[in-house]
Amino acid sequence: KICFVVDRSASMLGTFSRVCQNLKSSVGSLRQDQYFDVVFFGDGQIADFGQKRLLRASDKRTAAANEFIDSMKQKGTTDAETALIYAMTIKDSSGNGPQLIYFLTDGLDLNGNDNDISLLIENKRKTLAPSTIINTIGFQAEPADRKQLEAIAKRSGGKFVNID
Repeated sequence: KICFVVDRSASMLGTFSRVCQNLKSSVGSLRQDQYFDVVFFGDGQIADFGQKRLLRASDKRTAAANEFIDSMKQKGTTDAETALIYAMTIKDSSGNGPQLIYFLTDGLDLNGNDNDISLLIENKRKTLAPSTIINTIGFQAEPADRKQLEAIAKRSGGKFVNID
């Protein structure tokens, strides 16, 4: 059970199309016994393919997910915390949440904020989705963002990768 959470904010310029291509490849490689959802965030809005549900991967659903991914346009600012918390509330038809969240972004819009966003995310994860692992993928992330993305992953038992 996998949920992909993808930044579509304006700051992803130059990276977004490559991210979408790789995302479509990942969705296309899901087995029919896996469940998934794809969530995009940007400009204070969430676009959710599964409409708050983890869906069984099938040829028809992965094709529809690819169309959904192709329809996404970049806009606005980043609101990463809201998107991650939203993903933790997504369930399958039996009420089970995602086992893995892949969080893809170029940053967290920290704006000099010294608060530990990773701790906030971890506290929410413990409450909403305690068994969920969050893997974070940064795209040319600034050092402060990189530090937070790495901590988010580490606190949940996940991995962080930065792509320059």
